[in-house]
Amino acid sequence: MGLLGFATMIWFVIVVYRRALRKIANWTSDVSGAVTLACVLGFTGILVHSAIDFNLQVPANAALFYVFCTVAADDPFAQPMRRRRPVQPQTEESVAAPTSEVV
Repeated sequence: MGLLGFATMIWFVIVVYRRALRKIANWTSDVSGAVTLACVLGFTGILVHSAIDFNLQVPANAALFYVFCTVAADDPFAQPMRRRRPVQPQTEESVAAPTSEVV
């Protein structure tokens, strides 16, 4: 498992860094980019500490590492409202002036 496990770990770290670096491009004006930058710094610190100590054998540290990786590599979570709303096609009924009835 040694060489195969090491290659898988290196592949995972490279994929996470690539996806995270794409989101960090505008981190000063984008909330998602700022959170991604914080997560990248967090899991980089955990990786550096893991080079000296065995801290990823503690379940809480390993879970925190994977949460940081997930948040950093996932799609942006905070997008402007105009991007999140689905575009609804306008029909003739929706374009026509609404009629109000007085009772």
